[in-house]
Amino acid sequence: MEERRQITFDNKIPLTWIISSCGVILMLLSTLLWNVAAQSNKLDQLISQMDKNEQLNLKRDAKLDVLMHDSFDSKKNEEVMTIRIQALERGK
Repeated sequence: MEERRQITFDNKIPLTWIISSCGVILMLLSTLLWNVAAQSNKLDQLISQMDKNEQLNLKRDAKLDVLMHDSFDSKKNEEVMTIRIQALERGK
């Protein structure tokens, strides 16, 4: 029978390599977490700013509606006054 050669690999990993690899992985994870938290904070700020802008737009629209209503009322009053003036002038 033929003798088979067994190839063995030395799987020993130096402790300093393991520690430094774990340190790098932990730093990358903490950096990722920091960036996600920062983006989440920016997103919250954008949402609150959007809500403020929406409220300001609603107030502005309400003011514009009041102004349009007032302008229509003043036009109606002006037309009524001109009709009355014309009626008075005709009556003389």
